[in-house]
Formats: sequence, C-alpha cells, structure tokens
Amino acid sequence: MHFIRIPGNNLAKRPMRTFLTCLGVALGVASFIALTGLSRGVEKAWTTGLDEKGVHILGMRKGAVEILTATLDENLAGQISGVEGVRAVSGELIDLIQVDNGATVLLSGWPAESSLWKTLHVARGNLGRSMDTGSVVLGESIAAALNKDIGDTVSLHAHGFTVKAIHKSTGTLNNNTIIMALSRMQKLTGKTGQVTVFNIRLATTGDRAFSAKVLSDLNRRFETLLFQETREIADNNKILQLFRAIAWGTSIIALMICAFVVLNTLLMSVTERKREIGIYSALGWKPSRIMMMIGMEAVIITSAGGVTGILSGAFGLEWLIRGTELNAYIDPRLDVWIVMETFLVSAVLGTLASIYPAWRAVRISPTEALRYE
Repeated sequence: MHFIRIPGNNLAKRPMRTFLTCLGVALGVASFIALTGLSRGVEKAWTTGLDEKGVHILGMRKGAVEILTATLDENLAGQISGVEGVRAVSGELIDLIQVDNGATVLLSGWPAESSLWKTLHVARGNLGRSMDTGSVVLGESIAAALNKDIGDTVSLHAHGFTVKAIHKSTGTLNNNTIIMALSRMQKLTGKTGQVTVFNIRLATTGDRAFSAKVLSDLNRRFETLLFQETREIADNNKILQLFRAIAWGTSIIALMICAFVVLNTLLMSVTERKREIGIYSALGWKPSRIMMMIGMEAVIITSAGGVTGILSGAFGLEWLIRGTELNAYIDPRLDVWIVMETFLVSAVLGTLASIYPAWRAVRISPTEALRYE
C-alpha cells in the first residue's frame, strides 16, 4: 500500500467524524470569505462611486468620524478653487433617506453649475441645461426598485419630485443614489448653506508629485478641513476601519476554532489508533514518517473543508447582498488573492493543529501499544 493512501484510509474509517470536522473547517472559512468580501465590497462601492464622478481629492470636516454626520459651509468652495492646481470644486450634500418602498438610499444634492452633472451617463430622459428644484435624477437600480420612470413622482420627506432622468453607473452605490439640486435639498433637510463634502478635480492628472503638492497646500491653508485623495478615502475612513477590524477579528476567531476542531479530531484518532501506530513503529517506521502521516490527515481535512468553505462563502456573500438592502451599498468583491490566502491559512492552521497529536503519536512505545486494546 502506498504511504499516501494511508492517511486517506484512516479518515475514511471514521466517515462521520471526518465529515463533521470538514464541516467545521468549511464554516470557519466561509465566515472568513463572507466577512472579508463584505468589508472589501463597501470600500469598492465607495471608491468606484468617486472615480465615476471624476473626483481626485475629497474635502471633509477634520475630526469627523463619519462623513455623513458632518457639515461644511458651502462658501468654502470659492476659497478652495483659488488654490493653485485645482480645476473645479463642487460641494455635495449627502443624506440617507427612506423612499416609497421603505428602502434606505443615498440622497445627494449637487450645485446647479457643478461639473458633476456632466459625469452622469443618462440612460433615459434629459437633464437639459440645468436641474429645476422640483425634479430628481434616479440611479437605474433604485428606479427599477421603485418601479419609476421618466415623469413619475417620487416622495421624499413628504414632498413630491418628478423623475427627470435615469442614469446608469457601473458602481453599485451610484446606481442606488437619488440626485437633486443642492439648493432644494438644503431646504428639504434644513441645512441651508451647508454641504457634506467638497469634490475636487485637479488641473493635471496622473502626476503623483503634482497631486501631493496640491494636497499639501490644501491641508495647510484650511486647518478645519481634511483633504484626501480618493484612493486613500477607504483606507482612512474610521467607520470602514472599524468594520474591517470587526470582520478580520471575527474571521480569525472562527479559523482558530477550526484549528481546535482539527486538533481534537486528530487527538481522538491517535488515541484510538494507538495499537496501529505501535505496529508501524515496530515495523521500523521512523518518527518523522508517523508525524507526516498525521500531518497529511490534517491537510486533507483542512483542504476539503477549505474548498467547501470558499465556495459556500462566495455563494453566501452573493446571496446576502443580492437578497437584502445591502445591494445598494456593497459591491461584492472577492479577488483571487483573498481566495488563495484563505485556503493557505486554513491549510497552515490545520498543519499546526496536527503537531501536538503527531508528537503524541511518536511517543507511543511499540511494546505498550501492542498490549493496548
């Protein structure tokens, strides 16, 4: 019998225990995949939304934990536009609201003269030369969810607004956003003269040194504001950092539990096979060979559980997002590196978990083992 077949046969002799252990590993890996995918999806949805609007730098209130809770004086836009290297500045007021079907979506207000309007890819309707205060533009996804089309009325904060256009975006967040004139939204939300963030476009793009200089000038001139490049927004946002930390912490705990499940299974297996292992030793098996046998059993279990967990986690992530309101805020994001890292981590943890049972196995005396019943 080939050596490589022995670990597989050992596991096959106890199918229910092997199955339950693989299931435990799969659940831990699936939770890791799902939670990591959720945190990455939030970041991706946000950064994609900013990229679609052609925003290079975002200006927000310094010290604000969450952007949506902070407000700024919209008149600061004129001062920001005077900084050398800044091509355009657009204040934006953002709020979370409930719409007709009870779903929570983003409501965004843009200045009438803002260049942001030119970034919209209008699928139906016509923006015209400017947005009137009684109209809104819907993202394609929220328009479908509300079953609204051009000319229909949408109720926002007990006020009716006519759908003037429907735009299509590649980003999940923008597709679920309702956009209106800034002046109307300020009155609607009681935030006259205020905005949430400043969207800044640079005169030169693709030049890291130029961007760094403008960013430094902005942060130096406006002490109460914080300016960040859009690609750094997700990394520096406190809420996303907290969400990311919770996801990683929970996932690591789940994987550690998996390691202990594998450890327990292998310890029980070594105890039950004491006589068998003693016979191997009596036949001249070296301790390294016995340890390798136990380690291979761990690798088989964690590999099978890892693959099952990755597939289950990916499917569960897609189902969770598509079947809930999360589809308006999260762009499911699982790349090859996350999958590979997860599989390797599960295999490594399983191997580490086999060290103690393997050590116990090689300490079994052949004479004592042969008397074991």
